[in-house]
Amino acid sequence: MKVGDTVRFSEKAVRVYGFGSDLGLVVAMESYPGPPGTHFYSKPDDYRILINGRLELVGNQITSEGHVEVISESR
Repeated sequence: MKVGDTVRFSEKAVRVYGFGSDLGLVVAMESYPGPPGTHFYSKPDDYRILINGRLELVGNQITSEGHVEVISESR
């Protein structure tokens, strides 16, 4: 997923996270760099997704478990 993509969440993800819709727009990625002076990352990126007029922070776990699919890629 990348900024500008339109995504669809699974029915389970909508229910568990309490989203008002199953469609969203990726508006930003949140990165978490590791300790200064290293090239390691402490955790994978999270995503800021606009869902039903609300900006939600969605963890990388939801994407890695197949609960979201990209339905329209940005160019």
